[in-house]
Amino acid sequence: MHIPLSPKSRRKAAAAASKEEDERDDTTLDVLETVSQVRAKVYSKRHKEQKTIAFVPTMGGLHQGHVSLIQLALNKYDFVVVSVYVNPMQFAPNEDFDLYPRTLEEDLEKMKNLRENARMCVFAPKESLFGKGVDPSECAHVTVPNVGQGLCATTRPHFFGGVATVVLKLLNIVKPDAAVFGRKDYQQLKVIEKMVRDFDLDVEILSGEIVREPVNGDASDADSCPGLAMSSRNTYLTEKARKQAESISVALKDVADGISGRSDEFTPAMGANMAQGWVGFIKRCIELSGGKVDYVEIRQRETLEGPVEKLVKGEKYVVLA
Repeated sequence: MHIPLSPKSRRKAAAAASKEEDERDDTTLDVLETVSQVRAKVYSKRHKEQKTIAFVPTMGGLHQGHVSLIQLALNKYDFVVVSVYVNPMQFAPNEDFDLYPRTLEEDLEKMKNLRENARMCVFAPKESLFGKGVDPSECAHVTVPNVGQGLCATTRPHFFGGVATVVLKLLNIVKPDAAVFGRKDYQQLKVIEKMVRDFDLDVEILSGEIVREPVNGDASDADSCPGLAMSSRNTYLTEKARKQAESISVALKDVADGISGRSDEFTPAMGANMAQGWVGFIKRCIELSGGKVDYVEIRQRETLEGPVEKLVKGEKYVVLA
C-alpha cells in the first residue's frame, strides 16, 4: 500500500537528496576517454544548458600553475574542459616522452580541490589522438613561421610544430569559446596566438601569469627573490640543480626591474639602453651558478621580433632565457 509523504517529510527528503547531490559533486569529476564523449558533453553544455565553454590543455603532472589556469577559466566561463594528454608529437626520439610525469589520479585530486566538479570535466584520451597504431610523424602537421623559430626551437626544432598540431586538433575536438595557456612558455603562447589568427579560429586565447615555487619554503620571499617557475619537469631536479636554476628567475627579475626603471641599483657596463649588456648579465648569472646557456634574448613583447640591440623608451619588450 502506498502512503503519501507529508509536506514535512517531503521537505526532509528533498533536503537529503540535495545534500547527497552536493556531496556527489564534491567527490565526482567526469573523466572522458574518447573524442565522442567529450564532444557530446560540450554539445550538451553549450546547446541544452546554454553554457559558455573554456578549455585548458595540459600534459598532466599538474601543479599550482596549472591550477591557476583552470581557476582563471572558471572565473570567466560557465564550464571548463581540462585535457590531460602527453603529446608524442612534441618529443624528439631522444627526449623524455616515456619518463614524462603521468599522474592522472593526483591530477584529478588537485582539480577536485577546486570544488567546481559540476562545472568541469576532464578529457584524458585513452589512446593516441592520431589513431591506434598511427605514427604521428606521418600525419598532417602545422608549421608556424617566425614566432615558431629561434629561441626554444633552436635546440628543439620539432617542438612548436608538434605543439601547434595537437593544440589545433584539441581545439577542433572541444570547440571552446576560449582556451587558456600560461606565460611561462611565452614563445609557445605566441605560437598558439598566431596559429589562431592565421587560421581564423573562433576561439579567444587567454594567458595566465607565471606561478613560482617558494624560496626556502617561504612564498613571501617571491618578490625579492623569485623562485623557479613551476613546471611538471621540476620533479627531475636534484636540490642542488633546483638552487642553480633559481639563478634564471632572479636574474630575469633584476633585468626587468632595471630596464623598466623599477630599480636603479645597477646598470650593465654597456649602458642601460643596450640590450647586450643586460643579456650578458643574465648569461653570467646562469653560468656562475653552474648552468649552461641555450639562449638569452630580448625581443619585442607582442611580435617576438628581434633580438633587439637598443632599448627604446616606451617600447614593450620581453626577456627570454
